[in-house]
Amino acid sequence: MLYPFILTTLAGLSTMFGTLPIFIKIKNKDTLIALACAFASGVMVCVSILDLIPESIKYLGKNYNGFIVIIFSFMAIFLGILVKLIFLSCMLFTYSSLDSIKFFFFSTRL
Repeated sequence: MLYPFILTTLAGLSTMFGTLPIFIKIKNKDTLIALACAFASGVMVCVSILDLIPESIKYLGKNYNGFIVIIFSFMAIFLGILVKLIFLSCMLFTYSSLDSIKFFFFSTRL
């Protein structure tokens, strides 16, 4: 009973600490945004490699042979990378300068 409470408390505290950069006065907020995006993408890649890919191989292994499972898994990974690269290249051609990309992403006010 204590273990779930500790995990929930840690999750709540990490959310609270994640809001601290909002209250800190930083001259160059673009650097903070870039660092936060880099950290978030690193976390997503880590979760994909350590959790999602082995789980997909395990579930595909119930229906297919070993070698075909690995081929399917890596084809899905490379397809996802290819779709992302196509999306990014189309976006960079559409918004060729950095200022227009900043305007595109940060112009909306909530």
